[in-house]
Amino acid sequence: MVDARGRLVGRLARASVGVGFAGSAVAEHVVAECCSTDESDSLGVPFTAMTTRHARALRVVGEDRVVVGALRDVDAMPFVSYVSRTGFRPLLFG
Repeated sequence: MVDARGRLVGRLARASVGVGFAGSAVAEHVVAECCSTDESDSLGVPFTAMTTRHARALRVVGEDRVVVGALRDVDAMPFVSYVSRTGFRPLLFG
């Protein structure tokens, strides 16, 4: 969940999804703790967080916690595979 400025404020708990929000505000179901990484972090930081939390994806936040993207395990694997095979970081990966 992001606020009106695009800043990360939390996530909906899985238990809340599908329960319905009749008579309650979405904000009542937001979990403040959220799995995210800063855009300036090295890849080791989000990979460690993903492993520790058994997460498949992290939100990538920039200045003032504005969401700038997402890092998913399936997106990162080709990069890691290339580096482990060649020993080099690709100039542009996409």
